[in-house]
Amino acid sequence: MITENSIQEIRDIDLVEVIKKYVDDLKKKGANYNGCCPFHDEKSGSFMVNPAKNIYKCFGCGAGGADAIKFVMDKERMEFIPAVKYLADWFGITLEETKAKNDEPEEQKAKKVDYLTINKWAAGKYQKALFELNCGSWPVEPFSPVIQELLGNRLLTNDSIIDFQLGYAPAKGRLLTDGLVERGMFVPAKELGLVKEGTNRNYDNFRDRIIFPIHNERGEIVGFGARKMEDGNKANPKYMNSDASLIYKKDQILYGLYQAGKAIRDSKFAVLVEGYYDVISFHQGGMPNTVAACGTAFTDGHAKLLKKY
Repeated sequence: MITENSIQEIRDIDLVEVIKKYVDDLKKKGANYNGCCPFHDEKSGSFMVNPAKNIYKCFGCGAGGADAIKFVMDKERMEFIPAVKYLADWFGITLEETKAKNDEPEEQKAKKVDYLTINKWAAGKYQKALFELNCGSWPVEPFSPVIQELLGNRLLTNDSIIDFQLGYAPAKGRLLTDGLVERGMFVPAKELGLVKEGTNRNYDNFRDRIIFPIHNERGEIVGFGARKMEDGNKANPKYMNSDASLIYKKDQILYGLYQAGKAIRDSKFAVLVEGYYDVISFHQGGMPNTVAACGTAFTDGHAKLLKKY
């Protein structure tokens, strides 16, 4: 098992240097770097890298994320650990490893990989659905009027939407189901709470909701939060969350910790707030060391998790 200190060292790699390998025309423009997007074909550069925030994003296709690990995972289609090792080899960094106390059965390890793969795929589908609300064109202005209306005018910037990988689950309820059936992944997706089995037809669990992917410390998507824009009721609550699973235990996950980890280490304290919107708004407002519990009380597990930082 690779230690958190080693993973943090990889996260601190110069993102610009990594991306220059893939973007020939990346040039400094003010505080940022701009060039043509490595994720889709384009003639004019709509891809931006912000070295101070350690993020990248494309205003053409909506691709984006934080740190070199996430970029390599997306570009090279790697899982988290292979991407860490790839960057360590590239930059000559020796990774510290500790022996796991209890080796998991191979079947359980394989199931975890399936769960993470499904969640990553689902997050991409949700993000694309949100992106398509802009008629296929990600706006250059800080706020997208179409998405702001959907968000209840919470005034989240496009940067924040991309950084936290927000998405949208359409009302029809078939965004994930058909693709999961085709891939033979419906059953594990049902175990994750993403889809449900109906009497006559299977369907998506999250419908007509803003989607908040929930990351673990390594940036892997372990679950989702889903919020209706209008008031809910007992049959159709305002907030829904992924079911607990092998990869998602609410008392051991803090929303925003993946994005906030470095800021917490640097500032030596964390700001704890209540919900997803609160975390994103605080990050947007200059408090990037902000996290929240995921639909549960603050636990000993959360405290131990924060203590590491």
